[in-house]
Amino acid sequence: MAKHTPGPWKVITLDGDTYINPDRDQDEYALIAKVSKPKNANVLAAAPELLEAAKSVCKHSRMTQNSMSIRLWRAVVQLRKAIAKAEED
Repeated sequence: MAKHTPGPWKVITLDGDTYINPDRDQDEYALIAKVSKPKNANVLAAAPELLEAAKSVCKHSRMTQNSMSIRLWRAVVQLRKAIAKAEED
């Protein structure tokens, strides 16, 4: 499993540039990423919380394909793929 900087993350703007930083006082200047398209910044900053939410949904969705609707099943499969992508080395 890949290790990432723990969340939460925040968007900051300095001198017209947009960055993602840890949302913790002690890591105020620990850069996670410089964002070239500021409209993407909020999605990127939400990544740690989105990953944890996806894991939670999958953890509590231990039902089989036969016991849930096909749409819900497909959504859980998508979440599992996204989690794997986020955690690959």
